[in-house]
Parts: sequence; C-alpha cells; structure tokens
Amino acid sequence: MKKKPFIKYISVFIAALLLLTHVIQGASAAKSVNETPAFFNKSALKQGTFGFANLEGTKLLVDYPQEQELNWSQFNVAVGHNGQRLLIKLKGKQKETDENNGRQTAYNFDQLGGLIYEVIGGKAESNETYFIVKDSALTDRMLLELTSMNKKKPTSKMKSEITKLKNRAVKNLYPLQNIEEIGNVYLVEYKPKGKDMLASLAVLTSDGWVFKDYPAKFSDNSAWRVDDGGSITPDMFSFTFAARSEQGVIIGVQWLGAEGESTSFLEYTQAKKGKNGKKAKLSELDVRYSRYMMPI
Repeated sequence: MKKKPFIKYISVFIAALLLLTHVIQGASAAKSVNETPAFFNKSALKQGTFGFANLEGTKLLVDYPQEQELNWSQFNVAVGHNGQRLLIKLKGKQKETDENNGRQTAYNFDQLGGLIYEVIGGKAESNETYFIVKDSALTDRMLLELTSMNKKKPTSKMKSEITKLKNRAVKNLYPLQNIEEIGNVYLVEYKPKGKDMLASLAVLTSDGWVFKDYPAKFSDNSAWRVDDGGSITPDMFSFTFAARSEQGVIIGVQWLGAEGESTSFLEYTQAKKGKNGKKAKLSELDVRYSRYMMPI
C-alpha cells in the first residue's frame, strides 16, 4: 500500500516528459518551416531544366539536356500544371528508337532519347510540361495558388479601362487565372490596325492594370503563332507555376500553337511609392522552353 504514491509520481513524471517531448518536436517543426526560404530566386530557372510527362504521369523526360554538364541526380522536384509539385528521382538515360517521329509528346515519349525521371511522390498530369530542379530552389512555401477563373465574365467597364489605358479598342477580353497575392490575369485581344495585331496578358492588381504586350504582323495566315489565322484564344494559355520572389512574383506561361508549345516566364514587379517610385510592371525573363508537337 505504501508504494502507490511512488508509482503515482512516476506516472505523472512520464506523462510530463511525453508532453515536453511533444512540445519540443512541434517547436522544432515550426522552426524548420520558418527557416525554409520564402522567396524564389529567378536565377534558379537557369540552374534547372524542363521536361514533360508520359501518358501515365509516372515519368518525366528531359529530351535535350543542356550542353553544360549539370548534376542531374540532384534534381528531385518537378513543378508544373498550375504549381503542382512532384517528388522525382533520376532513373537514367533513354535511347532514341527508330520509331521516333520527332514530336515532343507523351505519345512519342518512349521513342525519344534523353534523361528519365521517375515520379516518386504524386502523379504528373499527362503530357504536361514541368520545371525540374532541386527541392531547396523551389519549395512549397514559395509557390502561390493559381485558381481558374474562366467562368468569371469580364465587365464592359474593364474593357473601357483597358481601351483608355492602351489607346486601342479591345476586341476580346478573356479571364484566365487568379494568382494569389497579385490578382486576376486576363488575355486581351485588341482590334487589328491593318496587318498590325496586338494582344496582352493583363493583370488586374491593387496597383491597377499591368500589361505584357505581344505585337504581331499578320502574314500568310499567321500572326502570333504559325497558322493561328490571326486569332488568339484563352485555350492557348496555361500556367506552369507562380512563385513569390523578393522583387514580386515569377509566373510561368505556356502558350500553345498549331506546331507546339512554348514556355516563358514573366516577372511581376510591384509598384514602389515615394521619391524614387516605380510603376508596377510585367517583364519577360530570358528563359524559354519549346516543344514541337505538330500532329502527324
């Protein structure tokens, strides 16, 4: 009977020790998250590479590795399809076969030569383009949410605002995506002036409208893309990812045409107020990836 108080104290001590261990682990995990870099460095775009998924979404192919030697095994994440982040592992080289038709598509995946990465965490979207890099360069904390807004109709007021700002009549205004922390992205098609065509990716932000213009000349049934008929539509556009940077936001834009798809990156820079103030802007970075996908 005299031993019961001692056993009771031991039980209380063990319970307290377990609680303290849980608190320490929680604090350690929180510290780890807080120490993860919050900003994406745009120089990482030239330190990684690009590839695309097979039909099953289980593999990625880097079909023409850069000329410079890279440590290919260090790349362990792939990000694409509106910021989907996958865990990957280098599997090895794949040899080109005689059946290769030259198309950089999932249907020709097994015939192309290049490097194969196996998807070990998640599942890739079939035939989608992904940016491949090491995990510390593009973390979950850096990525911003992309939300489709194709059912949200633009207003006549928006068209009037753009017409006034650009001094050019708007033919079509299409909603594309909402980017967390920035605003809504639209595709603007302006009325042509003879053979002079103009389109913009426009972001409606807290600083107002910000534009990246794409002028073109209409010739041989082509303007922005081969055989586009001088037309530009929202189904041509998708987004690789959006990531927070120290200057603003880096946005991966995929533009589909009759012959294939090109991926480029825009940098949204926030407006700065004060004596040395600057307007918000969208500028294109010197990073591109293209896939030849013309149907046979």
